Amino acid sequence: MEKSLSDKIKYLIENNIGDVGRLESIQNSINKGKPLYHSDQKYLDSIITKHFPKEAESKPETIPQPSIEENKTEEISAQKIEPNKPSEQLENKKESNPEKRITIVKDVLFHPTSAFREINQQSKFYISGGIVLFLASAGLFSEGFLEGLGSMAMDITIIGLVLYIGRGLGGKGNFSGIFSTLQYAGIPTLIASGLLLLLPDTFYENIMNLQPQEIGLFVGVLGIAIILFIWSFILSIIAVREAHQFGTGRAFGTLILSGIIFIIVFIPIVFSVGLLSEF
Repeated sequence: MEKSLSDKIKYLIENNIGDVGRLESIQNSINKGKPLYHSDQKYLDSIITKHFPKEAESKPETIPQPSIEENKTEEISAQKIEPNKPSEQLENKKESNPEKRITIVKDVLFHPTSAFREINQQSKFYISGGIVLFLASAGLFSEGFLEGLGSMAMDITIIGLVLYIGRGLGGKGNFSGIFSTLQYAGIPTLIASGLLLLLPDTFYENIMNLQPQEIGLFVGVLGIAIILFIWSFILSIIAVREAHQFGTGRAFGTLILSGIIFIIVFIPIVFSVGLLSEF
């Protein structure tokens, strides 16, 4: 009797065949009726064909497909591609629609593993969004031109450390993948910082003299901000893991080691050149 798609995936997972984490993510998406990312669909097709060759020749499996509007968008995009272009460019065009750019933000927050895998594999497409988030972060944490440049320099330095330390630990990441995934992982941090900036300066200057209702507001906003900062760090671990294609432990170690080296090297340099007051 031919196995269902769900049974096939379950068999692969239970027998530790292929990328188990990725298969679990695919299974979760199918169970929820979500369309699979193009890269996940290709991976699933290849591993099913390899381990279930006879059944693969029969009726194709039914996979949740994108909506009619998404299909129309993909068809229009495909028609604009010249016939002699490689199939890889056609696949990239199919992914490059405005709805996908919006959806990826939601997926980063609630389905990070699949989202970061997609961002890493399609980094040239998502890097534009990463640049926007990069500039927004620099602008949010600075009060002037020099502070903005300093914020950008710090961000790029950390990305460089994560890239090369991760490679030293056996990672396979590249700059565009690390840059894009980490910028998207910082979305909760941007939200938290925005919330903190909404509070008047008097809240911070006279924190000991706040009224009871003001204390409640301050504690509430601060609590939400802390939760968002923690979530952003967790997303960063997942982002590094997917970008470097290694385990969660090494991803965590890469981030911690990068942070330690950054603090040890960067702060003395800033202090020595007299720019500490700028930051």
